[in-house]
Amino acid sequence: MGSGLRLPTEQEWEYGARAGSTDNYFWGSEIDPHYCWYWENSASGARDPTDHSLSSNGFGLSDMLGNVKEWCEDLWRSDYSESGPATIVNNIPAGRITRGGSFRSGSEFLRCSSRSWHRPEWRAIDLGFRVARSISGFHISSGK
Repeated sequence: MGSGLRLPTEQEWEYGARAGSTDNYFWGSEIDPHYCWYWENSASGARDPTDHSLSSNGFGLSDMLGNVKEWCEDLWRSDYSESGPATIVNNIPAGRITRGGSFRSGSEFLRCSSRSWHRPEWRAIDLGFRVARSISGFHISSGK
C-alpha cells in the first residue's frame, strides 16, 4: 500500500468525529447550525468547509458532521460488530458504511453515532470521502 492512504474504518471515523466527546455531537448534545451543514441550513447544496468559523472539532477536523456523508472502509453490519459476515439484503451484501450525514440530512442523522450504508456503485451529490493514513504500530481500541 505504498502511501498508506485508505478510507477510515467506521471506528476510526467515529473516533475522529467525536474528538473525545461522548455527546451526540462533538460540540454538545443539541444541534448547532454554526458547526455543520444539514437540511435546515444548507440551502440544498454542499458548502465550502471554511464557511463555518467553528466547524473544526478538537482534533482540527472540519465537516465531520454534515455537508457530505463519508464512505468508510467497513461493510455494513447491523450490530456494529467488527466480526462476522456483512448484512445480506436481497442475497447481496448490503454495502459500505457511510457516516456523518449531509446537507440533505435532518439533524438526527448528523449525530456522531448515526450510521447508514450504500452499495459501492452508488453515486450522489451528497456522498464523499475522507482519507486516512495507516501508521505502523498505532491502533484504536474498540472499547469492547
